Amino acid sequence: MESLSRILRKIMVDKNVSYHPKCGKLKINHLIFADDLMVFVKGDLPSVQKVKNSLTLFSQYSGLNAKAEKIEIYFRGVNFVVKNLILSKTGFVEGMFPFCYWVYLFIQLD
Repeated sequence: MESLSRILRKIMVDKNVSYHPKCGKLKINHLIFADDLMVFVKGDLPSVQKVKNSLTLFSQYSGLNAKAEKIEIYFRGVNFVVKNLILSKTGFVEGMFPFCYWVYLFIQLD
């Protein structure tokens, strides 16, 4: 997994790849857990395509494969046209968050 981390860190020097807006200050583009990988990049085709290429490169080096149709991608605030372009070019599946944040406001009037 250390080699995958190096590959993912290295793609960020490419001027066509952008950090996720909430992760740029900290320079974080991925988190690895036991058998899960979360990658954070801007929701544009060049950034996502570079991540896909990185996963392919890692697969060639390690023999560990992540099939595109098993990779879920989560979008937030991405234009519908761009989202569909990313999905069609990468073969990734759009995931849905398994949770929802709700804000409840209780006001008591006297």
